[in-house]
Amino acid sequence: MKESVPFAFFSLLALLRGRLDTLLLGFLTDYSAVGYYQLAFRVMFASFFVPVVVGLMFFPQLST
Repeated sequence: MKESVPFAFFSLLALLRGRLDTLLLGFLTDYSAVGYYQLAFRVMFASFFVPVVVGLMFFPQLST
């Protein structure tokens, strides 16, 4: 159990790094702006996968 503490610590740091923009925005503005930011970020992040799926649908030989 003692050996897992560094891994848990680095995992926590990685999670904080991924959400640092949201945390900083939460300190500087109100919560409605943070909500709009997260909604826009999720839509933008999901849009990255659309060209990949369309490309795999038309060119399935590229997936192997």
